[in-house]
Amino acid sequence: MDFSFIQAFDVSILNFFQTIQQPILTYIFQALSLLGNPIFWIMVSAFLYWNGKETQAVLTMNLVVFSALVSNGLKEFFQRPRPDSNQFTVTQEALQELFEKASSYGYSFPSGHATLIAGIAGYWFLKVKKHFKILLVLAVLIVSLARMYLGWHYFSDIVLGLLLGLGIAQFNTWLVFEIKEKQIHFNSWKTQTVLAVVFVCLLFLYYLGINKLTFAIFGFYTGFFLFYKFKLEHRTSKLKQITGFIGFGFLGLCYLLINSLSLLWLFLLGFWITFGNAVLYQKWKNKNN
Repeated sequence: MDFSFIQAFDVSILNFFQTIQQPILTYIFQALSLLGNPIFWIMVSAFLYWNGKETQAVLTMNLVVFSALVSNGLKEFFQRPRPDSNQFTVTQEALQELFEKASSYGYSFPSGHATLIAGIAGYWFLKVKKHFKILLVLAVLIVSLARMYLGWHYFSDIVLGLLLGLGIAQFNTWLVFEIKEKQIHFNSWKTQTVLAVVFVCLLFLYYLGINKLTFAIFGFYTGFFLFYKFKLEHRTSKLKQITGFIGFGFLGLCYLLINSLSLLWLFLLGFWITFGNAVLYQKWKNKNN
């Protein structure tokens, strides 16, 4: 696709962000940009899951899956190059390489970060209290500005990403309309439809080369299915949260240190969130009763 009709406008906006760059501001935006990174929302889903909010955790993970699929699929279709690092200062965010494939750095349109944060905000906006609504709006604004400030996206990339994210939020709402707020029933056709759609999305993500994210999410959903299959404990506890994050950190460290088994560690990381930690907690509880 020819982007020449908006290129001049996009470049002028990017040039403005280049003129206001300062070391301290760069560090801040590197950190805040993580609000649009899948790994941040996987950790949020883990926290929700270990606090007994399994349904909310899965619905949040749905948004990660759909956003990654749509944004990366369109990047491959449009193949718009990212801002030229010879012309602009391009700065990576913290942890940026964990779940992205190397070739995805070459394509810019649309912004995956903007798509994800808009999907998260759009889905949860009407379901949270007023102060959380404000935080969601601020998160969308911050991520959008950060991606341009760091030189990774043009303005038009952000705009399309935000629109896609809002559409994904509505799609996720439609999919889960008949699922109970506090309980997921696997014999419900709606639940089965949701899981089938997610599975197909994961296959396409793998086809697009987003292997790391695909394996982590596949582990999450596999563990989630087994969690309900074996009817494990829903109750939350501080111990469950502590062991959850310790295991999460351990598997994350294994992923960073043992490159030959990177996909396995990512699968186990997702599996630990929904099943491994729950099994450990259940055994501890049974032993002490």
